[in-house]
Order: sequence, then C-alpha cells, then structure tokens
Amino acid sequence: MTSAVTASPPGSPGSPTLTFDNPILGYRIAFPSGYRRSASRIIAGSEEDLGRDDYTPLSEVGARTLCLQDSGDVALDYPQRESEVGIRVSRNVHHLSVTEWVATPQSTGTQPLSAHQKVQQLTIAGLEAVRLVTDNVFAETTLFVISANDRMYVISPDFWRQPSSLPKGWLDEIASSFVATAPAPFPSASPTTPPVIATRAVADALAGAFTGRDADAIARLMPSCRITVFPAVDGVSGVGPLNRSTASFVNGLRARFAAGDLTVSVDPTVRVTTEFGEQRYWLSDG
Repeated sequence: MTSAVTASPPGSPGSPTLTFDNPILGYRIAFPSGYRRSASRIIAGSEEDLGRDDYTPLSEVGARTLCLQDSGDVALDYPQRESEVGIRVSRNVHHLSVTEWVATPQSTGTQPLSAHQKVQQLTIAGLEAVRLVTDNVFAETTLFVISANDRMYVISPDFWRQPSSLPKGWLDEIASSFVATAPAPFPSASPTTPPVIATRAVADALAGAFTGRDADAIARLMPSCRITVFPAVDGVSGVGPLNRSTASFVNGLRARFAAGDLTVSVDPTVRVTTEFGEQRYWLSDG
C-alpha cells in the first residue's frame, strides 16, 4: 500500500489512486498515487479515542530531509506537507449526531471543532457527514467528520495554510472515497504504567544521559522530529520560539560534549500542571 512514485497534486483529474484500509478502525479510503501511510496508532483501552492514521505524499527520504530543517515561530510551515492528511477515529460515546458532535467541545476548556467555521451537512457513501469551512473570505475546507460504526471519523489536513496553495476540492476528493467497513475486534489493553510513574522513569533517564554526556541516550528519549524552544527571562517564557530539528540539536550536543565546554544539569523532579482538562508533565534544569 506504499508507493515511491511521485504523487500527482491532490485533485488532479484522472490521477491514479491507492486504496488503504484499517480493519480495526473500520474504514477504507483512496488517495492519489504516491501517498503512503506514514503512521498508524491504535489506542487500546481508551473510552473515546480509538486511533489515528496519517498519510503523506512525501517519501521516507523526503520526510527525513525535512526533519533536518529548523523553523521559526510557525511550526512545520512547509508547503511539502500541506497535502498530508490525518484520519482520527473516536467512539461516539454520547450518541450525538454529527452536527451536535462538532458543536461540542472535545475536552474541558476547549472550543468545539465548529468554532469560527461554517458547518455544511452532506452524506458520504450514504453516511451522515459534515464539512467544516472557514468562515472568512478564503472559505477553506478544514475537515470532514463522518458518522459510522457508532464512531466519528475526522478527516483533516495535518498541516494547513490559509490561503491554501492546493486546488479547491482536493480534500473533498479524498473524503468522498471513504467507505465504512465492519470493524475487526479491538486488541485488549495491555497493562500500563501510571503516567506520572512512566514520566519519572523518563525524567531519571534524561537526567542521567545529560550527566553522562551521552548524546545517543538523549536522542533515544527524543523520538519527535522537532523540539520547540522558547526563550525565558526570569522563568517567564517569551515570544519567538524556535522549532529545532531534533537530529541537528543532538548533533550539536554531541559536538559540545566532545569539546567538553557544555554541562547540563536536569532536575529529575516531575512537575504536574493541568491544561484544557489534561495533565502535563515537565522538568526544569538543576
């Protein structure tokens, strides 16, 4: 289901397609030739969030190349990623209609998906669905939500710009190919370590890696493509963050450790704050 062929621009008339399916999440969908599934996650044991798939026209080599680039205040603002698409699947625990679901905040303290959007009702493969469109002069499609299998399927660009450089209707073409399938049994949830205990283990490992000047150990604890760095004065974060390539950051650490002119001390004490109804864990320097 993956292809190294260069993708035609989304929405190109007559472009060949590739079909992808996820038996556990219960759907099938088609993308222009050249797309591949770049990530897939099944969340076993969750009451509401069931999983997510991501699709990209970038080859693995192209994605790795982008990961070596830094960016400034706007994270990941690369035209090459504008046509990436994510499909997020949630259980419809309150048995809402699609229009009710997009008008309901997903978590405490957040705005509903339909905030500042026009909600356009439609059907896709006979299923109840909505298209959300920005309520401004650009009228950009931001996402589709489709109701099936007592679940909500959210189809949206992973990174979108306004105004978009992509052809109008490019996401419509992908979303209109959606077909719900009978979901396969969900995997049983594995025993999990409580988040704060798991975070403490990572904190101890990170503190030890910096103390030991072990750049490779630090890299293993930083799987994301980029890290976001904010300047801070007297403990207060400022503006103008740098979204730094993780690989470049680790290479810089390796060089400084080898030169012996950098010492970093990490306090392994885990701090906990709550934002938008979710717990966030953080560390500080020693």
